[in-house]
Amino acid sequence: MEDKIIEVLRRAGTPVMTLDIAKAVGLNTKKDVNSTLYGLRDRGVVRRTDSNPPKWSLVSPKEQEAPGRSGKMWKRTDEGAEEDARDCSRKPSNTADTANSSRGGLRGLEEFDIEEDFDEGGYGWIFKARHKVDRKCYAVKIVKYDGEKEKREVEALAALQHSSIVRYYTSWIGPPYKCNNTNTPSKGSLLQNCSTESSGGVVFEQGGCSFPSAASCTAESREEEELESWSQTSSSDMSTKQMIATAKRCLYIQMEFCEGGSLDQWLLDKGKERSKGEATEIFQQIVKGVEYIHSSGHIHRDLKPQNILFAADGRIKIGDFGLVTTIGDKNISPVERTKEKGTKSYMSPEQENQSTYDEKTDIFPLGLIFFELLWTMGTMAEKNKIWKELRSRSFPVEFREKYAFEHKLIYDMLSLEPEDRPGASDIKERLHALMDHVSSPKQRTV
Repeated sequence: MEDKIIEVLRRAGTPVMTLDIAKAVGLNTKKDVNSTLYGLRDRGVVRRTDSNPPKWSLVSPKEQEAPGRSGKMWKRTDEGAEEDARDCSRKPSNTADTANSSRGGLRGLEEFDIEEDFDEGGYGWIFKARHKVDRKCYAVKIVKYDGEKEKREVEALAALQHSSIVRYYTSWIGPPYKCNNTNTPSKGSLLQNCSTESSGGVVFEQGGCSFPSAASCTAESREEEELESWSQTSSSDMSTKQMIATAKRCLYIQMEFCEGGSLDQWLLDKGKERSKGEATEIFQQIVKGVEYIHSSGHIHRDLKPQNILFAADGRIKIGDFGLVTTIGDKNISPVERTKEKGTKSYMSPEQENQSTYDEKTDIFPLGLIFFELLWTMGTMAEKNKIWKELRSRSFPVEFREKYAFEHKLIYDMLSLEPEDRPGASDIKERLHALMDHVSSPKQRTV
């Protein structure tokens, strides 16, 4: 969309209203282009007039190349970021100036009303945030920014465009996000206790669709807390909130907010009420998303119910690409990867113990997720017992008898050797065969 907007402004030659830009790029409402326009503004590509209604125009190439500007700002050096921080320190610190700091390329969460402190994972802090201009809710993820590793997540999100992937809007580098109590903040408490501090802000180029990860409800009992701990990604001893609060810079990622919550919460809420049909339908959508991720040359590396979300229309969305990596060229030496990065209860054996593996590492947790969709485990003690045996491909007798076809498929997906596991495309075909078998006249009379 960026290229289309820039072309519209270039052809116009004079400032253009947002609604006219939206119509020119084929959209019906102006809210759909606002995020892109503000992202371009923060990078110094466009400017917004103070007229009523406001209009947008391109910043000339000479102005973009002037001292203090650097074009695609995410390529800027640390010295450039430090210079912006010094400029910021000379600005008045009243509330109005803080709220408008993004006009000078400095950006935290000033453009949003924080509605909920939604989730804290191993690598990010996620908020439900309503944009002050378009009034739409987004999931905004904040991670400590060190460099290439975090940039890799954004690049993957921008490249992935699929109905089963959480949509990505834009991202930027900005100040740390601090809370008065970084150890034990509760959901909603941050509305009173947290604030952003201004420092150098840098915007990544906007991409297409993907990310995020948005929904995991706080457990209300010890049992649910223990279940939730199963989904925690391995990270350092310091809490994510502490890392973000003490960071020099943070990466902010604006994504689609999935109103339907996460699959782990769905499993808790549904209990034994879920049917084989809806479980299989959900799993089919997950597999389609994974197939697309692999065909795009990526490995997710952290598939689990907490990272599988429901959109408002009930569609499945895969999120949280914090551990995404590329598959690499199989015709050359294997890619060296970091061991033990992911969620241990869902991690494949090779991801836990080896430094070389491929996209088949994502198939192992898919098998576990399919079992979990089909088979209700009422207590944490029951889950602990079944899970350990399941990872060794030992299934409850009742499951084998009730789900013969699914048992065979999951058994293959949980193969110890990655090359023995089916690929995502093979799984999709076998699921199609299952659905055809279920819907056959013979099956209906059983």
